[in-house]
Amino acid sequence: MIALVEGILRDRDGKTCTVMTAGGIGYEIFLSASALRALPDKGVSVSLIISEVARKDDIPELYGFVSKEEKSMFSMLLGVSGVGAHTAMNVLSLYAPEEIRRGFQDGCPDFLIKVPGIGKKAAQRIFLELRDKILKDAPRNSSSGASFTETSSVFRDTLDACFNLGYAEEDVIPIIREALGSKPDAEVGELLRVTLKALAQLR
Repeated sequence: MIALVEGILRDRDGKTCTVMTAGGIGYEIFLSASALRALPDKGVSVSLIISEVARKDDIPELYGFVSKEEKSMFSMLLGVSGVGAHTAMNVLSLYAPEEIRRGFQDGCPDFLIKVPGIGKKAAQRIFLELRDKILKDAPRNSSSGASFTETSSVFRDTLDACFNLGYAEEDVIPIIREALGSKPDAEVGELLRVTLKALAQLR
């Protein structure tokens, strides 16, 4: 089973990248939105932690991560009945592992409904099956941090602007959240420029 892929980044699109190893083997790897943003430029060396998952037809697919924490959360999500690899990656594209833990600490599964492919019943099932494990594994000194629900007018206005431009919510939310984390006093115009630049790099 493949656990790590190192090589040269040959290509990337909205959900996958292609890495060519020193042995001349090219691997197509599915990535979360955060992992895609962390990729270097084409032609630069890259190293990805890998989870190998067999499809229903037994053909293996590779899922790549930039941290062991992200891979661990992916494995926990896969352990939930009815949750496949692509749905698990959708969760990690929308929320970082610490944000998922914070959602469970808040005690409400509604944050999972925002994830493509997860409805209310599925969100409740994931919440019930993972709650004890995630809370048990959460660092004891972790702080509650910012409110899990993004309610600021700057966040909502930027999100609405991106949505009106045709971007999907699941692609936009993590980028806006990351931009606000580095520039908490940014106005809508500046935040929109930063977000659109990051979205353009994913294409």
